[in-house]
Amino acid sequence: MPGLPPPPSRSLLHNRSIQLTCFEREDGLFDVDAHLVDTKPFDLVLSVTQRKNAGFPIHDMWLRFTFDATLTIVDTEGVMDVPAHDSCTGALPNYKALIGLRIGPGWVRAAFKRIARADGCTHLTEMFTEIGTTAMQAMFGRANRDQRKGKPTDRSFAPALVNTCFGWRAGGEIATRSAEESGGA
Repeated sequence: MPGLPPPPSRSLLHNRSIQLTCFEREDGLFDVDAHLVDTKPFDLVLSVTQRKNAGFPIHDMWLRFTFDATLTIVDTEGVMDVPAHDSCTGALPNYKALIGLRIGPGWVRAAFKRIARADGCTHLTEMFTEIGTTAMQAMFGRANRDQRKGKPTDRSFAPALVNTCFGWRAGGEIATRSAEESGGA
């Protein structure tokens, strides 16, 4: 059976589920929808007036990035179906500050400069990296699909993948092959 080896006996303390999905829209734009849900297997008392029951969400929140074919963010939208505290929803409009950023190398650092920790939601902001990776995976898959259908494809994002991980390291098999296929080597 693949996966991690069996651990010693243990008990669940917290469960976080994150689902990211990318869509190609009929208007030529793209959406990454990120959904985060936190639950605990026991009741949680957050304050004198606020209690979260076992198994029910502590957080249930969404963040959508809309971007164009160049991976430039053209809109953001956030919803907190279940915020930890009612005041948390005040952070949602601040994600509009990301409009104009291009998803690619260094974009998460740039996003953190636009949204200070105290201006954002820790849980939504933590998903920036995954949102970027999901957008890149979607665009790579789209180019691959279109290429197989004989459509002209834009793979200009491929060089941006170099040195983002071991597989795409400079001089490695994937980066070298990609450069050869695009006529860059």
